Amino acid sequence: MAVKGENETIAEWYARLKQLACSCKFGVYLEAFVLNQFVMSLPNAIFERMCEEDERLSLSDALRKAMIMETKDFAKRTGENISYVNRSSANQRKKRNCNNRNNGSYDTGSFKGNGRSHGMNFKSSSSDGSDGDAGRGKKQQKFCVHCGWKNHRSEECKYKHLNCHTCGKKGHLASVSWHQLLLVSYTF
Repeated sequence: MAVKGENETIAEWYARLKQLACSCKFGVYLEAFVLNQFVMSLPNAIFERMCEEDERLSLSDALRKAMIMETKDFAKRTGENISYVNRSSANQRKKRNCNNRNNGSYDTGSFKGNGRSHGMNFKSSSSDGSDGDAGRGKKQQKFCVHCGWKNHRSEECKYKHLNCHTCGKKGHLASVSWHQLLLVSYTF
């Protein structure tokens, strides 16, 4: 049974686990076994948050969420800032500078922690709370205040009576706690 190393990043752990699992004869159950071992070997804080957020978690979603949580946790511990990809301003710049040779580029930054680039993309929130799509005729969908998901209304959320692991208050998950939110909002 493979175990995540103490100094191993989430991406390194996933790659090593996937490589080890390919030599086993799991057949059609390969992804389920890899997902199970991947999630069970995560650090406690990340494991708890992944389990409370989604019951139907896929392997790719688990990897993406774990990497986001790892990056945020590392930034919190080291006190470093997370840079982000600002897609809204990149789209506006693209419209303004249509003759510019590099008009398809994004404002990018990288998370600088212990010499590794974690490669996480964060989307900045605009000052009015919109995400830049409101003016294009798309229906603005609100996030649930209890869990952060868009697939239901806040009144119907099954997590509205739970206690937050971050601040201890009742009514929301740690993933949407005001004590933990950075100035950028992440997208899944």
